Amino acid sequence: MALLNLKIPRFVETLRGVKSAFNAEYREVDPKLDAFKPTNLLYPLGTVIAYLMQQLYQLIRVQASEATPFGATGTNLDEWLAIFGVTIPSAERATGSVAVTGSNGRSIPVGTSLIRLDGAVFVTTSPVTFGADTETVSVAVEAEEIGAFANTTIGEELQLGIIDDHINPVAISEGIADGADPADEDTKKALMKERVSQSRVAGSAADYRLITKSFSANIDRVFVEPAGRGPGTVVIFPLARNPEGTEYWEVTLPGTGTLAALQAHFDRDDVSKTNDRVVLEGLSVRQVPVSIALTPNTAAVRLAVQDSLRQRFFDAYAAKGYAIPNSEIRGAISSTDGEISHTLVDVDGQGPDADAVASFGELLQVGELIFTEEGA
Repeated sequence: MALLNLKIPRFVETLRGVKSAFNAEYREVDPKLDAFKPTNLLYPLGTVIAYLMQQLYQLIRVQASEATPFGATGTNLDEWLAIFGVTIPSAERATGSVAVTGSNGRSIPVGTSLIRLDGAVFVTTSPVTFGADTETVSVAVEAEEIGAFANTTIGEELQLGIIDDHINPVAISEGIADGADPADEDTKKALMKERVSQSRVAGSAADYRLITKSFSANIDRVFVEPAGRGPGTVVIFPLARNPEGTEYWEVTLPGTGTLAALQAHFDRDDVSKTNDRVVLEGLSVRQVPVSIALTPNTAAVRLAVQDSLRQRFFDAYAAKGYAIPNSEIRGAISSTDGEISHTLVDVDGQGPDADAVASFGELLQVGELIFTEEGA
């Protein structure tokens, strides 16, 4: 029989591919027949073989993938991280404070709820009693649920869950930060990649970055400056993840609580890997104003120039102190779609030929852009 001469179908990924390979092999033996016509006696056999081969392929692929730290998923990935000594960042609850105005000796007890406009709920963690006269006080709060969604910028309004004629029901955020979501698999694999690729020398910059990012899922980017505060020191500048809806070039600084907790973490004997003194510091952000005489001075070209400058400034982000050369500022403007010509009038108040210069621990962003008509 022709069936006795059939070759074993090749391993291919899909069921359709396996069936097609089986049928092609069969037609090499007898071109007139189709093994997968329902009326053909070989139809059930071919379908079963194709299914079994496809399942075998999937099993081999999955097992081979799970056997590597970069292909593993779920608990297998967690076990790989443990083997390599990588700490999985924990989810964190957002904490901070709000400003509340009240008078006449009224009090706000611990556990009083506040609700953000989008429904996020917070509770007070310290009691407050107002004086006889109207005053605004700071009240400590924390998110009711764990996660980054509860991070709240300064100035946002929250509705105080208390009814009293002597207490303003609208509280103003003074900054609620450090909320972090559980680490997802992409985050875990990124940490694994950093761990595997880091230097074998203990205390390398990659080592410090990994420890910092492993401490909290809310940490997105880490700058490490060896000898940043003199010989024998390492200065670490962490940046938090930007809230949803913000632009890529914006900077979200971690709260003082996160910096203090990280400092305490690095001060532990089982974390320190060298005799370096590790210092956790917060970066500062400075806006750089730029004046440009532009042709054509239209809204579309002005917006394109702004986007191009923001990208150039973002690409230069560093913590050790840096400069964006005047020529590159001009180049970012010249490369803008729609720009015909321009004259750089001033950079950072230092004149038309100045570079944009950042000091140690400082990030530069595009500040106010002043546009005029070229030749006016």
